[in-house]
Amino acid sequence: MMITIITICMIVKLALTYAENLKGSGADTHDPKSEDMRHHSLDYYRLDSTTSSSQAHQGKCLNLAQVKADLSTPTLRPRGNEELWIDEPGAVDLITQADIPQWLKDGAITFIQDGYIVIKGGLDKATCNKAVQAYKKWCLNRGAGCEALKDEHGHHKRIVNMHTEVSEIRNLILKNTKSLQMQDFLFGEKTSLYTSLYFTRGTEQRIHVDIPYSWTKPQNRYFGVWTALEPVDEENGPLRVLHQGHKCNLLKERHNIPEIVKKKSSGGIGGTDDEAFYAYARATIANCATQNISRFVDVLLNTGDTIIWHPLLPHGGAPIKDATRTRYSLVAHTVPEMVPVYHTDVFFDPNIVSRSSAPWNYKILKDDEDLPGFRLMADFHVVIGDSY
Repeated sequence: MMITIITICMIVKLALTYAENLKGSGADTHDPKSEDMRHHSLDYYRLDSTTSSSQAHQGKCLNLAQVKADLSTPTLRPRGNEELWIDEPGAVDLITQADIPQWLKDGAITFIQDGYIVIKGGLDKATCNKAVQAYKKWCLNRGAGCEALKDEHGHHKRIVNMHTEVSEIRNLILKNTKSLQMQDFLFGEKTSLYTSLYFTRGTEQRIHVDIPYSWTKPQNRYFGVWTALEPVDEENGPLRVLHQGHKCNLLKERHNIPEIVKKKSSGGIGGTDDEAFYAYARATIANCATQNISRFVDVLLNTGDTIIWHPLLPHGGAPIKDATRTRYSLVAHTVPEMVPVYHTDVFFDPNIVSRSSAPWNYKILKDDEDLPGFRLMADFHVVIGDSY
């Protein structure tokens, strides 16, 4: 099935400028054309505490009392509310009372309590198999350059943003209905695709926290979304998470972490600084241990299962016991529409002035047959290997 991609860079920037001009003016920002485009997509939900104590509605994003902007405008992110709404006191009570599907209610509460949620069977095996075969064809068409980057077992370490070129990879995100609904609800805003990583094997990556490389304004508007394209077990390198590790984060104390203070004084922290990135993770894990949060869980998945994790959750790759085996999977990095993403330099330096809107171009992802609505996708290029 052919997915049509339409570039809308100028439209998005003009819409963003329009919404910014209306910010704080008290003007009615409702745009019927915008709503026609936005709300004919998959069902998604909001809690509207301005109209009732806890009521759910289909067709718009979540709106707490602090959100001032009309959520049908092109800029859907909350104004003047830095915390992610699910991290605020009372979020579980709001969800418990909400008139929403039980799976969504249970999943959101689990996410708040544990720092991650597994959505079972979000994609069928046929969709997953098509994606794997499309990757193989894509690599074959690229010739020797693609083959040369495989390891001794014939596996690529990772491919960055392959979804921008391969429709079957995009389908892993677009057709994962429950995953998108869950993210929309947890964000309280409509989810857009930032970047992706396609894996053919496990990573064995050190335990880390994504947030220094995925720092957003407002904060914590980022999720990691990991979908298994084949069974993931103890042998082929599952994802390893620190259960409830998001609760013992050092977000407010990050500027005072000794390793970070030392690095700042000896030359500063760059935009993609691995040393600072892992220093924050080590400090977080140590802090969690003082709060008796130290249980690591290897997440075993079946084909089509998806795990979504909190941006402050420590996680990494478990050891690969059988290096000959594949572990086909896709990690999508998602943020609400228009939300900018920054890296270690901004995360560790409060004095850096950052933009209020995403600086990159967007494309529309649309499938006229199955998906009458659309999602926005950041317009980036493909990289085979480590670098973005």
